[in-house]
Amino acid sequence: MLKIRLIAAVIFITAFIAGCTISPPPPPEDAVFLKINYMNQADFNARYGNFIRSQVPELVFEVIPNDWAKEEDSFADFIKKYDLDIVFMDYNQYVEIASQDLLLEVDVKDINGAESIPEQFLASFRMDDGAYYALPTDYQTPVIFYNTSVFNRYNVPYPDDQMTWQEVYELAARFPIEQGLNPFYGGPAEYVLQNIALTLGGKIYKEDMTGLRIGEEPWKEAWMLTAKAYADEVFKRSQIGFEEFVIGRTAMFYNNAVAIEPMRKKSNSVPVQIVTQPVHPDKPDEFPLFHVNLFGIAASTDHPEEAWEAVKWIDELTFQVPRGNIPARVKEWEHRFRIDLSATYKLKLPVRQDDTIRQAAVELSDNWNAEWQLYHQPLFQRLLQSAIEQPEMSERIFQQFVRESEETWQKYLSRDKD
Repeated sequence: MLKIRLIAAVIFITAFIAGCTISPPPPPEDAVFLKINYMNQADFNARYGNFIRSQVPELVFEVIPNDWAKEEDSFADFIKKYDLDIVFMDYNQYVEIASQDLLLEVDVKDINGAESIPEQFLASFRMDDGAYYALPTDYQTPVIFYNTSVFNRYNVPYPDDQMTWQEVYELAARFPIEQGLNPFYGGPAEYVLQNIALTLGGKIYKEDMTGLRIGEEPWKEAWMLTAKAYADEVFKRSQIGFEEFVIGRTAMFYNNAVAIEPMRKKSNSVPVQIVTQPVHPDKPDEFPLFHVNLFGIAASTDHPEEAWEAVKWIDELTFQVPRGNIPARVKEWEHRFRIDLSATYKLKLPVRQDDTIRQAAVELSDNWNAEWQLYHQPLFQRLLQSAIEQPEMSERIFQQFVRESEETWQKYLSRDKD
């Protein structure tokens, strides 16, 4: 029934993509009310709910805001308290609640375009009993884009999958230092610092949030490498990194893999290939930075069939309108963009991996609010730039960075006490 409805709904999906407003009909007498967690009701309706209801009027969604989960001891308690029918979750949450029998088994092959989800990707979501308890709809992961023509021009070997950050630096260092050439672009130095540290297993906060952990070895190693790479002009700052890549002035470009879409639109002539994001040297087969969205059916729901139909609609809309992520049906993208995207799904998600992209985003935005940003960003920029300009002082400046960061954090924590 869903596939028939999807075929009939193609024109409406096109309108949805174009930004047309869709007003759902009022709930019919036989309406099925489904509780789902999401950012908020308005966001869910705009992203999914209004369109689904225009096609399946009997499905009505009540959204429980994700923020409410913070008030509970665990994500499992959140699901139980609000009696959810559909559960929106990340990988950590999936592993947690699937192991507690809080989700129903689902048939991941029972969706439109299921054959376009790589088996390598699905393997990370198969539980020990061989079953799947949620449907991954979309994900994000950084990769290294590289321009083969630039490598050929300077007779430098292409990058490989599963390089470490040290190996990325060594490869970029094989290019000559000359005006108008960027061997590697990964954003501002402070951004690269954070990504290297997180790749190496670094954490920003202590578990109880009473202090910082940026004085630990992963951060020190990341600091020393970042300062050296920018001091040597092997990694370069740029205000137009994306544009320089597509016109052939940048050899390697570190970014979210979803950038392949605007990159292809920008220029069809750029000989772009990708390899995996840099990996932890002791865990070369694992994704250090990865975030995936999953939707599952709560085991306690009274409407399992209706909930599963809703999830399949959510998956279809996610594929049609990715909005900054790569759809799980990535093989259709490989065909569309004529590029091998296996670098985005060929590594493993380690069990109970810490979903670092999302963790970093939360730590650097939700918790470090605008007031904290006034201190945090200038501090990173100022001291790292100082280390780049004085590489022989890099280790001493790192200790200053740790000390000032901790002082700033404590000042931030005490802001309400003054």
